[in-house]
Amino acid sequence: MKFTMVYLSDDAAPGDINNFVKPVQDALCACIYADDSMIRDVSAHMRFLNEPNAIRDLPHKLAQAFISGEACVYVAIHDSAELADVIK
Repeated sequence: MKFTMVYLSDDAAPGDINNFVKPVQDALCACIYADDSMIRDVSAHMRFLNEPNAIRDLPHKLAQAFISGEACVYVAIHDSAELADVIK
């Protein structure tokens, strides 16, 4: 599985994005997947709500989060792609 996370922050110094990933993965265990060891690919992003952010071509829920202007975490779970398709 591929785990994608976007943290929309309203904090000027929220910390390192990698420190947010594991707790979110752990929180989804048994709700979304049996165990986070099933995750093979991770993509994590942090964006600040007080900076310009293009919302064109974003998933609807993520675009709506930007529009609302409230700090949140967006997570998407997908099947992993073939490694050759990802590494170029």
